[in-house]
Amino acid sequence: MDIELRKATKADIKDIKTILSFYYLDTEKVEKNLPEFIVAVFDKKTVGCACLDTGDIVELRSIAVLPAYRNKGIGSKLVDAILSRAAGLTDVVYLRTTSPAFFEKKRFVRLPDEEKKLIWKECEQCDKYDICRQTLMKRVSVLPNTLTSEQKIIFSHRLHKSTVKYNYDIIPSKNIEGIIK
Repeated sequence: MDIELRKATKADIKDIKTILSFYYLDTEKVEKNLPEFIVAVFDKKTVGCACLDTGDIVELRSIAVLPAYRNKGIGSKLVDAILSRAAGLTDVVYLRTTSPAFFEKKRFVRLPDEEKKLIWKECEQCDKYDICRQTLMKRVSVLPNTLTSEQKIIFSHRLHKSTVKYNYDIIPSKNIEGIIK
């Protein structure tokens, strides 16, 4: 399947909203965030989208693929493209998802639910917070030149006054299996 990934244009707004609507995802900010969207096109049809929000935190959001085109690698291509864009901005990318198993394959790790309110202020005011099914996740990219054969660096974030700070824990590589894949 030959999929083209490209930056979204104004002509894509309707298609992006249609795709997001299949999964009850927010469509209100599509126009505002349009410069941050990419789309997946197959046979001249927009079949998927994703957005890299670079606000207070860097967040992968609004990732969706039309149901008829799922399980064909399109979501993976969209995630890879967004992560490539994020690489020049940050080492940490966050997301909220109802499909955590998919993102675990992309080296995202689950975070405790209580961190949602710390990272996303709007979660605190949400009347559906107690029944929210979204899993909070993050992916940490470690540049190859920061690793040695004897150790891996694991980043953990702590939010303080809206600024992300990092703690660095050095762990011998023999103890790292299952933590970084």
